Amino acid sequence: MSRACYFLSLLILSGLGVVFAADKVPVKPVAPALEPICVMVEPKVLHTTTAHELAGSRNTILTPATELKSGSKLLDDEAWKELGMAWPVYLAKAKAAAARHLATLTPEIHKDERGTVEYLKFTSPRHLTSSIILCPELLKLAAPQLGDKIVALVPDRFTVYLFPRQSGAFIKHGSEVATLFTDAIYPASDEAFEISENGLKSIGNFTTGDLE
Repeated sequence: MSRACYFLSLLILSGLGVVFAADKVPVKPVAPALEPICVMVEPKVLHTTTAHELAGSRNTILTPATELKSGSKLLDDEAWKELGMAWPVYLAKAKAAAARHLATLTPEIHKDERGTVEYLKFTSPRHLTSSIILCPELLKLAAPQLGDKIVALVPDRFTVYLFPRQSGAFIKHGSEVATLFTDAIYPASDEAFEISENGLKSIGNFTTGDLE
C-alpha cells in the first residue's frame, strides 16, 4: 500500500470514528404531542353535562376533554357547542388518541407464586390513560398473556388493570383497586369491564364485590 493510500485510510477511519462517537450521544426523548381531542372516563354520579354514556356500562360516562401540559380540561357546554362535532365522530377521534397513547405504554406484569401472569398494570401521568380501554389494540396487546377475554378495572384516570377473564384474580384484587377508586382525586369507574372481540360490557362493581 502506498503512503498516500495509507494516510487516506487513516483519514477515513478517523472520520468514521467521529460518526460512531456521535451515534453514542444520548438523545433526549421527545414528549408525545398533547391530544386536543380525548375523553375522560368518569363515574356517572359526577353528572357532567357534556358527557355521554359509555356503551356497555351501567354507571360510567365519557366526557369530552382536551389534554393540557398540566393535565386536562373538560369541555363545557359552550366549548362543546362551539366544536360542532357529532359525538360518534368525536369518539372515533378520541379512540385514535387513546390508541396513540397506548402505543407509548409498557405494562407492569404481575405474576403469582407459580409464575402465572395474574394481571397487567398500565400507569401514566397523562389523564387520558383510562381511555385506553376503548381501543381494540388493547385486547390484541394483552391477549398473548391474558387470553382473548379480559377484565379491565379503571380506578382513576391514570391506572388500568387487566386480568384474565377466566381467572378469579380480578375478584381477588378488587378490594385493593377499590381503595384507589375511593381515594382518587380523579376517579374513573367502579365497574369491572369484560373486553372481548364482541366489545366492552360491565360485569359488576368491584368496590362492592358484586361481580359476575
